[in-house]
Amino acid sequence: MTAAEALDYLRKDVFGSMGIDIDSVLTLDEDKRKRATVSIADQLIGKDANGDFARQLAFSFFDGKRDLIPDTLYPVADNPLLKEPQEGLTGWIVELMRLLALLFINNPFSHAIDLNLLDSRFPPMEGEGTEQFSPSNVELLKYLTTYTRTGVLLAKMVYAVACVEAEKIDNAIFDFYVFSDNRLKTDFTDKGNCFGYIDGLRDAIDDVNMHIGRGSNLGLTKEEIGLVDSLWTEIPHQYPSNYVDAAREIWSKVKPIREGFDEKGRKSRKDCDLFVNDMVEIVLPIAEKYEVDMELDDEFSMPLDYLKHWLSNIYYGNDPIFG
Repeated sequence: MTAAEALDYLRKDVFGSMGIDIDSVLTLDEDKRKRATVSIADQLIGKDANGDFARQLAFSFFDGKRDLIPDTLYPVADNPLLKEPQEGLTGWIVELMRLLALLFINNPFSHAIDLNLLDSRFPPMEGEGTEQFSPSNVELLKYLTTYTRTGVLLAKMVYAVACVEAEKIDNAIFDFYVFSDNRLKTDFTDKGNCFGYIDGLRDAIDDVNMHIGRGSNLGLTKEEIGLVDSLWTEIPHQYPSNYVDAAREIWSKVKPIREGFDEKGRKSRKDCDLFVNDMVEIVLPIAEKYEVDMELDDEFSMPLDYLKHWLSNIYYGNDPIFG
């Protein structure tokens, strides 16, 4: 297939069959062209329930070769439009396909899509762009329902970042986000379904924020909130007074030990394990004192497992956890 034939196929059989005049996009100013591009991408995604048509079309231009650098986009060498100068209509189509490919790769950590490509309300991306997809990005949460299928793919990125941020606090919040995401199924042909998925994300974020807010209103630090969650093993909960008292006393014992560490040296998994085991010896008598059920008689103790994760976070602080 020649470049002219490929362009004719896209103009007539793909976009034309959807009632889209792609030549008119080039007559729009920058902001309107951005919106038109996202709208067209959204319509392509909605051609089938899983977005398979749009995914295959995008990956006929850019191939995410996971055997090399994970999720990196490589231009498909035999695509005739990629052999042409990237200008005019050809240039716009290539950028549309790049946008779709980034949406489907769905990786906000190493190959985040620049939200400024979607709408000028977002500042140009800096660095890896992960922070764009933080659940605290209120502007993005508002934007998600502007284009519902695109919004779902962006929402999945927000879920991913929310899980990573939650895991730094405690496993209970992490589990809450994972469960909220897994129970929501998407069908790109059903706009109501897509709205439901986006609303589910917003509800989960609101629930987590309200839960953390209740703990803050009790005068608990972020560490103490994470500890109560870890001992209780799920959220939301009502911050039982014995758990709150236990968390405060435990943190009062752990904090000065942690603050005594030398921050300059690289932390190791071995040293972390030693710290965790030592702290568990301090924590268990306090938990027993306040009648916190650690489920130690069970085959597997989830409170103990979550406590160890919380202690690992305390050990590493803001440093990456070395395996």
